[in-house]
Amino acid sequence: DYIGTEIPLSPVTAVCLVGEFNGTMQITARSSADITSTSAEITSSVYTVEFATSVIKDIPEADDLATFKGNLTIAAGATFNVFDADGITPATILDNTKLVIATAQDGTTKKTYTIVITVYVPSSVANLSKLSVNGTSVNGFLSGNLNYAVLLPVATSAVPEVTYILADAKAAAVVTNATNLFGTEAERTTKVVVTAEDGTTVKTYTIVFTVDNTGISNAGNAKLNIYPIPAIDEITISGLAKVKRLEIMDITGKVLRNIEITGDEVILNISDLRKGMYFLRTESQTLKFVKK
Repeated sequence: DYIGTEIPLSPVTAVCLVGEFNGTMQITARSSADITSTSAEITSSVYTVEFATSVIKDIPEADDLATFKGNLTIAAGATFNVFDADGITPATILDNTKLVIATAQDGTTKKTYTIVITVYVPSSVANLSKLSVNGTSVNGFLSGNLNYAVLLPVATSAVPEVTYILADAKAAAVVTNATNLFGTEAERTTKVVVTAEDGTTVKTYTIVFTVDNTGISNAGNAKLNIYPIPAIDEITISGLAKVKRLEIMDITGKVLRNIEITGDEVILNISDLRKGMYFLRTESQTLKFVKK
């Protein structure tokens, strides 16, 4: 049964050729140099090689042809090269149309691999995961909520330090601080502009600061007069001869209205306001009133 075939000899690892000469069986050992491999397998410690489908994948977009070749390991005695889609023209660049053709040591057995380059898509996440004022987390912070109002303690004069944590470490943020805690809403606003890794997606978080002046009695503001207090549907403010702008704010410091002043007295309809305490702010003073 072994005539003309190769058989292994055990326990010695060798390959022998079985033949017959003048009616006598002869066993001739063959050297390893005479044996050629039929394996055309490619492996890689960097990429994923799927042997069943002959696909080499998870190739970073940044890898060039030389890097790609250097990251492949071919079976002993075999060779490989990278070709254009025709399988004939040697490749000069690396893309998803290229073929890797491996030739086994026997010079006959071939295996063709396709490649899949992973195109990196930059993140579009431009959110913050935390927002703090002077080291204290902003009350009610939610990553998807962009606008906040913070009431500062009485006598605060320095613009607070705003810090943040990015939801995506590859994003970037720039803080533009408020310029005047007693100025307009724009001047009292600190902005955190977040740009996602993709360089296109941008979100702006804002914090409007208001210094808590509830400890200041309206009676001490002789120039202005507010009545009635508490109010129901209307309030009258007089003594506005030198006032150009008036703001109504809630207790969080959120500006609800901006009113341009052109005379000494103004009557404001506040029927749409909820019950509670509110502030009237001019360029130089802050007063309070209560909506009943």
